[in-house]
Parts: sequence; C-alpha cells; structure tokens
Amino acid sequence: MERTIRNLRTELTSAKAAHADLEDEHLDMKSENESLIATQKSQLVTFERQVDLLREELERSKELVQQQREAARQWREQLEELENLKTTSRTDDDSWGVIREELHRESLVIILSGC
Repeated sequence: MERTIRNLRTELTSAKAAHADLEDEHLDMKSENESLIATQKSQLVTFERQVDLLREELERSKELVQQQREAARQWREQLEELENLKTTSRTDDDSWGVIREELHRESLVIILSGC
C-alpha cells in the first residue's frame, strides 16, 4: 500500500508539473493570440482607411471622366458648327460664282446686242 501511495504521489507531482507546464503554454498562446488580434485590428483599421481613400479617389475619377465627356461633347458640337459654317461658306461661294457667271453672260449679251 505504501508503494501505491508513493506511486500516486509521484504521479500527482508529475501531473502538477505537467499542469503547470500546460498553464504556462496556455498563457503564452493566449498572449500570442491577443497580440495577433491586436495586429489584425490595427491592419483592419488601416485597410478601412485605404478603402475610404480609394472610394474617394474613385468618385473624383468618375467626376473627372464626366467633365471630360462633357468637354468632348462640347468640342464635338463646336466642330460640327465649324463644319456647317465651312459647308455654308462653300455653298455661298458657289452661289456667288453662279451669279458672277450669269452677270458676265448678261453683260456680254448687252455688249453684243448694243453693237
């Protein structure tokens, strides 16, 4: 019986040592876990800021694209107006050319009939 008690005491001492080792390991793991969580929270805050900045930049880019589209539309309209003016100017030149030719022909008729 004494041997059993001695064996049980030895096992108890070993179990207490193993328990203490496990508690130390648990504390280390808990500390590492808390540190990891704090790091991840910090990264999350950083990422959220970056997302906010990217969203703002996206909005500015969308506004810039809209402004550029409006400018391109206005330039297209101005170009069309200039092309229309150019076409009208050519038509006017052609009309004046026809009028000059007709006046020249009539003046020849008058000169020839007056002789």
